[in-house]
Amino acid sequence: MSQWTLSAVLTAAKDYLVKNDLTSPQLEAELLLAHSLQLSRVELYVQYDRPLNETEREKYKGLLRDRCSGKPLQYITGNQAFRRLNLRVGPGVFIPRPETELLVEKAIEEIAKYERSQKEPLAIVDLGAGSGAICLSLAQELTGVHIWAVDISTQSLAVAEANAIAHGLEDKVTFLCGDLYSALPPPASKKYDFIIANPPYIPSGEIEGLQSEVRDHEPREALDGGSTGDVIYQRIISQASKYIKDRGAVAFEVGIDQSETVSERLANAGFTKVDVYKDYNGIKRIVIGHKTPRS
Repeated sequence: MSQWTLSAVLTAAKDYLVKNDLTSPQLEAELLLAHSLQLSRVELYVQYDRPLNETEREKYKGLLRDRCSGKPLQYITGNQAFRRLNLRVGPGVFIPRPETELLVEKAIEEIAKYERSQKEPLAIVDLGAGSGAICLSLAQELTGVHIWAVDISTQSLAVAEANAIAHGLEDKVTFLCGDLYSALPPPASKKYDFIIANPPYIPSGEIEGLQSEVRDHEPREALDGGSTGDVIYQRIISQASKYIKDRGAVAFEVGIDQSETVSERLANAGFTKVDVYKDYNGIKRIVIGHKTPRS
């Protein structure tokens, strides 16, 4: 072809992604080209007749090869949209999923029932902050709150803090590095209104069966939930009552067929009411346990 226009390059890229079994070839071709040229997708649409020079084409080909090798799209572009946020992500940091948006939605509905004090904001803990998707969404969408965001990975925390600064939310979130509650002050000195977590929940034996772009690229510690998949839930629930105020609650995202087990663990730990919510595919995905139900 004598002149490779943006439109022609996109068509060729889509065909290449189709041959490599990518599930959304048109969308991914557009997102990768927009990233490569530092344009928005809207700008792509109005520049379809623009010719691409050889340097631009070679750069784009490199991104397409990376994608077809299994590298997640989000690690190539360096970002992931989540609710109202555009989050920076990269290798070593768990990529936020759409299901987790429902966890945030239900948490916001629950937290809206809490009485606010003019002297002290509601205290929320996000265990396993990752890129900051949960804690920053709560900080952005709720008033009168402060979030303590905990992660064992210094790499993830660095990304989460950068995301907080990028969205002007750093004053509403305190980032702590450590293994779950070990990062927090002793419960005798500080208790919280709400604990939220999307912990690893894939059983160890199922990790190898995941898609290669997940299995081979995303951090194993953000996926592996132990032999039964619920090890981290058990650890969080076993100590939750020590850290939550009397009328507080804990909210989880859970894997397929895990809602009953997590609900039972919450009930056995003294949570007097447990709510379960289905995601948009009808899967029981969100579990919220209440120490003392609110009206």
